[in-house]
Amino acid sequence: MEVDGIIGFTLKDAKIMISNIGKKIRAIKLTSEPKSDPMEIEDSFRVVNVVNEDEENCILIVCKPL
Repeated sequence: MEVDGIIGFTLKDAKIMISNIGKKIRAIKLTSEPKSDPMEIEDSFRVVNVVNEDEENCILIVCKPL
């Protein structure tokens, strides 16, 4: 499975899937509407994008589900 295949999954499930394919998460970044207060990232947040840094590392972009 490619890391792009985890888009739409919860962060909790995405962490497991990425580990299973042998990659590491270098960072998890939160995207939200403008002027919203920063919040703590939770496992229930959804993955909206994945950035491949190199062969081993990726960055996940997540958002709070409605």
